[in-house]
Amino acid sequence: MTETDGSVVAGGVDARPAVVDIEGRPRPIHERVIQRNRLLRRLDAAEAVRLVLVACPAGYGKTTLLADWAASRLDQRTVAWVSLDERDNDPVVFWVHLVRALRRACPGLGDGVADEVTAPSLIMDRMLPRLLQVLAEQPAMTLVLDDVHVLEPGVARDMLRWLLDHQPAAVQLVLSTRAEPALPLGRLRAQGNLLELRAGDLRFTPAEGSALLNERDLLGLAPEDVVSLVERTEGWPAGLYLASLSLAAAADRHALVASFGASNRHVVDFLVEEVMDSFDKQMQDFMVRTSVLDSLNGPLCDAVLQRSGSQGALAELARTNLFVIPLDDEGVSYRYHHMFGQLLGVQLHNREPGLAPALHRRAMTWYREHDAIHEAITQALDGGDVDAAADILTSSWLSFFNAYRYAGVLGLLRRFPAARLDDDPALLLIQAWALSFCGAHAAAAPVMDRLESSFPLDAGPVAGFSCMESGLMTLRGIFPNGDVGAQLANAGRVAELESPQSRWWPVSQYALGVGSYFAGDLAAADKSFSLAQVAGVPAGQTITVATAIAYRSVIAGELGNDPDLQRYASEASEFAAEHGLQHPLGAVRVAVGLAAAARGDHQYAIAQLDDGVEFLRTWREPLVLAHALIRLADVLRAVGDSARVPSLLAEARAIVDSCPDPRTLADRLGNAERASAQPAVTSRAALTARERDVLRRLDSADSEAEIAATLFVSFNTLHAHVRSAYRKLGVTSRADAVGRAKVLGVIDESRIAAAAAPPASDGSQHR
Repeated sequence: MTETDGSVVAGGVDARPAVVDIEGRPRPIHERVIQRNRLLRRLDAAEAVRLVLVACPAGYGKTTLLADWAASRLDQRTVAWVSLDERDNDPVVFWVHLVRALRRACPGLGDGVADEVTAPSLIMDRMLPRLLQVLAEQPAMTLVLDDVHVLEPGVARDMLRWLLDHQPAAVQLVLSTRAEPALPLGRLRAQGNLLELRAGDLRFTPAEGSALLNERDLLGLAPEDVVSLVERTEGWPAGLYLASLSLAAAADRHALVASFGASNRHVVDFLVEEVMDSFDKQMQDFMVRTSVLDSLNGPLCDAVLQRSGSQGALAELARTNLFVIPLDDEGVSYRYHHMFGQLLGVQLHNREPGLAPALHRRAMTWYREHDAIHEAITQALDGGDVDAAADILTSSWLSFFNAYRYAGVLGLLRRFPAARLDDDPALLLIQAWALSFCGAHAAAAPVMDRLESSFPLDAGPVAGFSCMESGLMTLRGIFPNGDVGAQLANAGRVAELESPQSRWWPVSQYALGVGSYFAGDLAAADKSFSLAQVAGVPAGQTITVATAIAYRSVIAGELGNDPDLQRYASEASEFAAEHGLQHPLGAVRVAVGLAAAARGDHQYAIAQLDDGVEFLRTWREPLVLAHALIRLADVLRAVGDSARVPSLLAEARAIVDSCPDPRTLADRLGNAERASAQPAVTSRAALTARERDVLRRLDSADSEAEIAATLFVSFNTLHAHVRSAYRKLGVTSRADAVGRAKVLGVIDESRIAAAAAPPASDGSQHR
């Protein structure tokens, strides 16, 4: 498992289960769609505006219009398309969908922006700004976000607002929505940077109604009947499409036109039965019973309907029914128009009351068998099977954490009945974990208090832990809130409660390693990290393994063991990359940065440490953040770049002073502050010949003991020279000393000569 920067991996669970891939291009256009040329011309004329907003209720053809327009522009302008649904309220899902769509539409983005899952906090702070920087360098493009009304208040909607506020000049943003978006439309309107298409704009004209009813569907209606239908439906495209389906099977079309009223509600009530009657019973049953599905494909529909041949039925429906929308070019996946799907759901309730739960249950089973966990839980909840939903979530919640989808877990938990959530210890424990990993520690605290006060701590397994106590102690071991003593106690208790074969035992060793490191017991820390590393591999705790190796690198550096410093840093980075964890892992970034500094690659070192600090800052766990801040300040000071050092140390001081038990971190910070207050050595002359020689030898794979043996002096004598050089250079570590010495020219100018020359004498007796 985990590092305190907020990542967790469980054994036996796919690390990236629930981010559904999408196409980066417009949805396929139905060949029988009526082109809205007057609207297409308005869209074409608005090429220079920053925002195009298509806002109107369901059934007005927003998606169809924009897809038709986008398809017509592909030869002239790059178009990226994202179809949003409720899963995109999880910022991780929204980010992946957004970047993958942009990269597919614009290969020129290259590797400038990563499309892998990442922590929600980093998306706003780092990834979005980086994305817009890259987009600003690309040719002009249009980004379509369809159905933005599904975005609820939260990080995902904040991402959209930020995108609009910082929109590059070459990027046109197009939004379709059923509801008024919470965006600064007034400012854009005043600047002439907004095109708005509302319900009044998208209503069918009599000419468009005639094109639909007579030219496309060959209904042979009299002109006055066409005008009457358009007026009675108020030009509502969905109503006219429904009317066309109904009229196709009607013996007396004029009588049918004359028999219904003008309101959309009446149109729907009247026409749905007529539409259904235009299909045979088998197809009616197919449509009504598959209305429980958000997306449709042959194998899924076969499973839900307990039949075969569904793929052919879908293809037939797509050819004849504009309310069946293809989701790909291959004719594999479809969905019902949202409004039409809701109407079919009403039909299901009226025609076959009581059948829906069984259909949802079959869909849940299919999704679960195909590792679509989010969809499986959603189907269980839609079908009222709260027990099944809870069972799936408690057995798979860590797969969401592996993908940094803590917000997705909280979104699913909100769908459970409040009474069930409040009385289910497993769900409450998962809620506490999700809140903690979202950085909402204040919100997690009362949940944890309720668990301790209302449920037995030793009643047996819960949510993958041996008992409730283990689940709580593990969480507190990962997030000790600046209390090293509590971290050691909690992690030690988990090690007692979980067997060495448990997936959580490596996590306990990891937390013990972190606590021991900050307690100053480097030997105990390295032993615990070694155990976490070995046990974490078979347990599937890949993040635990990567971060444990990273800490072993840091410890090796503090012990003056440069070979292990470099080896473990490289191993941690490679292991993380092999398991798809390369971004973000704060501890790994810090270790890689310190190793780079020891090699003299200071630019890369600072970049890595900056990344590590930025990620750790968002997780609000004080110990690891303060440690990273101090190490970054050390490296900056060592290379003579001291401008940022005071602010970094001030932040670290505020953190350390807030910690109940920071242990050695307080001393480390004090040393860094004193070193920062002292003027750094600015010339080689301030160092003795022996100190310069020692510094040159520190820039090697040799340990201090080996260097002492090479120079024929005792370890204590050698270490005295090292401490003196550190003091003069204003540094506190070997890596920083070597870096500062290179800046002064102590190492690079003389390394070759020093390697060949005999050691200089300082009066010590050869031994």
